[in-house]
Amino acid sequence: MSALVGCGGGSDQSGGGTVSGSKVYKVTYAEAIDVSESAGEEFNILVEVANSGSSLTSASKSSGVTYSIETVSNANIEITNNCQNVAIGKPCVLMASLKKAAADTEEFHFVIKLSDGVSRPESAIFKKQRLDVNLDPEVALLSDHNNYISVTNTNNVAAYFDKPYFTDTDNKQIDTVLITDNTCTNELDPGQNCHFLIKGENGVVGQLKLDLQREPLASVSFSNVAVTATKTLDIPADAAVGVSYRFTYTFTNTNTTWAATGVSFTNDFAMPDFTIDKENSSCSGITSIVANSSCTWKGTFTPGSEGNKSMASILHYAEGGDVSLTSSSQATTVAVIGTKTQDIPVDAAIGVSYPFTYTFTNTNTTLVATGVSFTNYFFSTPDFTIDKENSSCNGITSIAANSSCTWKGTLTPGSKGTKSIGLSLHYAEGGDVYLGSSSWALLATAPINLAPNATENGWAWPAPRFESAKKADNSPCDDALYDKLTGLMWAKDGNAAGMKNWNDAISYANNLTLCGYTDWRLPTINELVSLLNYSDTVSLGNWLNVNGFSNIQTGSRWIDSSAYWSSTVDSFGGGGGRVWSVVMYSGIVGSYHQSSDFYVLPVRRAN
Repeated sequence: MSALVGCGGGSDQSGGGTVSGSKVYKVTYAEAIDVSESAGEEFNILVEVANSGSSLTSASKSSGVTYSIETVSNANIEITNNCQNVAIGKPCVLMASLKKAAADTEEFHFVIKLSDGVSRPESAIFKKQRLDVNLDPEVALLSDHNNYISVTNTNNVAAYFDKPYFTDTDNKQIDTVLITDNTCTNELDPGQNCHFLIKGENGVVGQLKLDLQREPLASVSFSNVAVTATKTLDIPADAAVGVSYRFTYTFTNTNTTWAATGVSFTNDFAMPDFTIDKENSSCSGITSIVANSSCTWKGTFTPGSEGNKSMASILHYAEGGDVSLTSSSQATTVAVIGTKTQDIPVDAAIGVSYPFTYTFTNTNTTLVATGVSFTNYFFSTPDFTIDKENSSCNGITSIAANSSCTWKGTLTPGSKGTKSIGLSLHYAEGGDVYLGSSSWALLATAPINLAPNATENGWAWPAPRFESAKKADNSPCDDALYDKLTGLMWAKDGNAAGMKNWNDAISYANNLTLCGYTDWRLPTINELVSLLNYSDTVSLGNWLNVNGFSNIQTGSRWIDSSAYWSSTVDSFGGGGGRVWSVVMYSGIVGSYHQSSDFYVLPVRRAN
């Protein structure tokens, strides 16, 4: 829908809006319709008074405005245009059809012209469709026999035509071909069908039409020996890339006495998507089909890429015209993706339950994901449990188009260490889809005060909290400490790197090799704060030096004398470039510019 503005006096059209003295007109039509080759379809246009804003302004002051339609030429579109000088508010109809050479979609351009000189270009999409007829595009019918023809309108709009005709290539009627018992006249609504009988003499060749001005329904020949073609097993309209589909084309000699001779085939089975099973195809290498017998082409369709795939087989024989079969399929990828809708935490507390949900989604909007099965990996049983009753993935063998299923469960770590889970989906149309998660169970001891009326929260600290770290071979390393509360390993010397700006501190930590490990880093602000014992009466850093660390700076209350960098950027700090740090003298947590020089205490996750 669009708008036109013409100066029609403002009051000549009742109910119409005006914009600065101009009349506003609304244009309405369908943006896309199905259009066939063999019949005409109505394309309705309406220009009426509107109450909305404008897009064009007319200089005319005349009343009684009318509109006309001017079409833009397109060699693939046939238009009958009687929309001239139509009164505003009255619809007009263009009759449209497509040529055989038209693409699957054609863009139709036209111009709305008001009688006062205002005009506007418009366009619509014509989608190429065929009336469904029980004939192949090229077919041989049995001569001197009433052949039954059925036509169904599968389009979304009514089809308009005259009546069935049989013509030669110059579009002249062939009177020797008789059409009787006809119900196909004038109009066929969507979903409706009509029929008629057609009889011709042996050797007559021509075109079967519903309208002399439109494309034919089929090219027809009449023969004493009539070969028909049937898709005994067809490929699907929608196919999955990488999946194989069998097909069988059958050609039958309907004559009960005479053989079809001079038989040959022109096949278009594009490799590598289509392969013919010549060993089991009885049509392969033959030159005749005996009376009342058939031959078949058998093969496999396995699309290797997305897109439209088509195949055709054309039979030629001496007694009649060519007989053809064609099929096409739209190949798409059936892609299943996995998502951690609710994941387990990176750090978990022993004895606490954490729910998780894994979701697997078939992203294809047309095809089903088939052959679905799952392999579940529980690396830390019994820490993980699956809620099979509420897991829609449980027991399924397929996932419908544009649908999902879920696995739901719970992690409840019963001991310290890494807890891991993995789920792998297998399906016929694609590779395995894997989802996995790991969580580190903190080595906290029992909660403080388990009495029923206890109000305290938290965990008792291990005693001692820190112990010498261990190398990968489990031998002791005196250069680092292991925190039994958090499971982190810390560099022992708080002044090994000296003072550095933040970028240099990151580089130092990331490139550190200590106790045989190379995965050191700057701690997050939460990890750094976890070291502090706020009950120490000397300084917060003093407690660390007493409990195994060395050279933790605690010198004075000044920030730059005992501050340590974290890796956490202050996203709220004004001006940017600020990072959180901890002052070990006072325990103050603050954000400072990256150019400041502070101390470095690298950390890593213990194995």
